[in-house]
Amino acid sequence: MSQGAIAHGGSFVNQLVLRFAGSLARTCEVLAALLVGVAIVVNLAQVFWRYVLNDPLEWSEEVMRYTMAWVAFVAGSAAVFRGEHMAAGMLGGIDSRVARLALHYAILLVMLVFAAILAFYGTRYGLDTGQVSPASGIPMEVPYLSVGIGGILMTIKILCLLVLPPSMVPQPGGPRPEDMA
Repeated sequence: MSQGAIAHGGSFVNQLVLRFAGSLARTCEVLAALLVGVAIVVNLAQVFWRYVLNDPLEWSEEVMRYTMAWVAFVAGSAAVFRGEHMAAGMLGGIDSRVARLALHYAILLVMLVFAAILAFYGTRYGLDTGQVSPASGIPMEVPYLSVGIGGILMTIKILCLLVLPPSMVPQPGGPRPEDMA
């Protein structure tokens, strides 16, 4: 076992899972940031064409909408892994260690079911449209698959969280997984 694994109380396998999930989350964050950049460039182009050239782009609104759908699901999967998703803290003050542990795994299992449903139905419906967007001509599989792929990414990250001991699960405002591994 490496010194880093000993220092953080995790086994070699746990460290690998943490590195994999942290790298996947970081990749999703970078992809989401790039997609936000695309949306900004398209928006600026739309403003230029509309107000300077007086000839608005017909496709820009659709492209921005579909890009932001991808941003929501890709970045959402990273937020799930980092524990930065919305949560109700009503049960956060539980004193019993066993009850906290049971709650931790129950929440992850509910999230897993939801993510798996997103992955299954999002992919199923995303591949079965045969439609094209009216203004931009983009096949509707492109925006619809954001739901399925986001669900798959969330499922992978939640499975990683289920494998890790609760002490190694990233917490909001805590160290990033790549700093821990």
